[in-house]
Amino acid sequence: MNGILCAGDMYLERIADNGAGLGLIGPLNTTKLEIKPTSESKSRKSTKQSSYGQLLDDVIIPGATEITIAIDDQPSEVVEMALQGEAEPINQGAGDLTAVAVTLLSGRWTELPNSNLVAVAASVTDSSNADAPLDIGADVEINWADGLIRPVVGGAIENGGPVKVTASFNALKGTRVKGGLASSNRYRLVLKGKNLANRKPIRLNVPLCTLSPSNGTDFMAADYVSTELTGKVILVSENGVPYSYEEHEVLA
Repeated sequence: MNGILCAGDMYLERIADNGAGLGLIGPLNTTKLEIKPTSESKSRKSTKQSSYGQLLDDVIIPGATEITIAIDDQPSEVVEMALQGEAEPINQGAGDLTAVAVTLLSGRWTELPNSNLVAVAASVTDSSNADAPLDIGADVEINWADGLIRPVVGGAIENGGPVKVTASFNALKGTRVKGGLASSNRYRLVLKGKNLANRKPIRLNVPLCTLSPSNGTDFMAADYVSTELTGKVILVSENGVPYSYEEHEVLA
């Protein structure tokens, strides 16, 4: 009999409300994958004078199997799980801001409708002074990447006021995770790997389980963000086995 020391590739598949699988994601760098069976003891105690309080029978009844996983890979699908949300694509096409009216506040940033701005040919005018041109740098400061603008101390509108901004913006693509939507939390889990103690291939199959975040997501953590998920294994009637662990012999 060998010990167990596993290296493995874990895959997760979200299960839709209609029971359909949405495709495996992974392999995910998994720093913890714990299966914990639970049980309940049903005891019958003696009330006889000579043996009061002693057990006459004790039956162990299997309970829910708990599962805990920790993942320090953070693709959008895992962030989606961590925030109990839904992911959607970001597809901002290139375009123009044409004389967009905003009101600046002294010493504060104001957010423009778009980010990823282009500095070339951009302009800002003072709406309270017949749309007189303002100097970008001396009168106003623009954060081009984030789409922010603020008045410069000592500039023509250091106390703020209405302005009009004209600029182009580049295309922007990415993923947005809309958190807190409590979307489906049912998953299938597969671990494919090797028991390093005896070099044999192993496989862990969990056909259906619930998973939800058990820790917060610290976006400013000093170390890599890790998502921990906990839940329970569900018995799939067609399968007949809540989960299984396999160790394979390598055949020539």
